[in-house]
Amino acid sequence: NQEFSGVGGRYDDQIAIIGRTAQEAIGKSRWFLVGAGAIGCEMLKCWAMMGVATEGDGEIVVTDMDQIEKSNLNRQFLFRPNDVGSLKSERAAEATIRMNNATRIVAHANRVGGETENIYDDQFWQKLTGVVTALDNVDARLYTDSRAVYFNKPLFDSGTLGTKGNTQVVLPKMTESYGSSRDPPEDSIPICTLKNFPHKIEHCIQWARDLFEGTFRQQPEDANAYLDNPATFLADLARSSNTQL
Repeated sequence: NQEFSGVGGRYDDQIAIIGRTAQEAIGKSRWFLVGAGAIGCEMLKCWAMMGVATEGDGEIVVTDMDQIEKSNLNRQFLFRPNDVGSLKSERAAEATIRMNNATRIVAHANRVGGETENIYDDQFWQKLTGVVTALDNVDARLYTDSRAVYFNKPLFDSGTLGTKGNTQVVLPKMTESYGSSRDPPEDSIPICTLKNFPHKIEHCIQWARDLFEGTFRQQPEDANAYLDNPATFLADLARSSNTQL
């Protein structure tokens, strides 16, 4: 069957399973990825290997306001130590292109919400094939879900919290939307939000508290521990994976 025969390209194994028509549709698809953290990196890696947005008008738009921190490197595998301090979306897009230089990908650093509807406007949403949320907060999920429902776009949501994880596939007029059932209130504030975009009152209070404790509690305690027993303090410091002596 010619539909499932290879064409001498990198996607021949995939064509043998899904066919040439489906592979062409994948190449011409247009996706909006909200979040370029651990899950966002995995999505981009898979899309690069599959050939998403490599043909015609295909395009991936990825947006994330956060910067890469050293603590991200153990689970966000598109980033390297020299990426620390850079925008996640930009470095993730560059890594995607290195894996597949035919990928058409645009990196943004915008918060998805009512204030950016002049960027992610009706025309933007109408052209999309689908949306993937890789977010760390419920409010942004609910907003993105509401837009996907309004424009009849499929949405794939996933999230992690420690060892827990969840996924949800939302198909227009076939499944319930993400906002149809509410998650319980968030008990803690995501670290990325706290450090890079503390936009709520409680975020700002926690940010100030962390800064105060780090400056006026943690540093004096570290100094006293060193003065009390320098050898033990330095030995403990050497065993810390995030510290370089």
